[in-house]
Amino acid sequence: MNQQSKNIIRVEKNQDYTVINNTSLYDERLSWKAKAIHVYMLSKPDNWVFYNDEMVKWAKDGVGSFTSGLKELTEL
Repeated sequence: MNQQSKNIIRVEKNQDYTVINNTSLYDERLSWKAKAIHVYMLSKPDNWVFYNDEMVKWAKDGVGSFTSGLKELTEL
């Protein structure tokens, strides 16, 4: 794929944003799917309780995709 990406549109970060460490984002062992799940999880409060069946509802990828992404995160 040799296509240029479109310009990035940035928003003012005054509310409803997440600040995270970039380590997992630059880990080449992780798929984009696993990175997205990780960022979603980091966007929640520290005391948040995660339920897999609830998390699956937040994207259209389905149970299999979520399960494999979560397994990837757990292993790495």
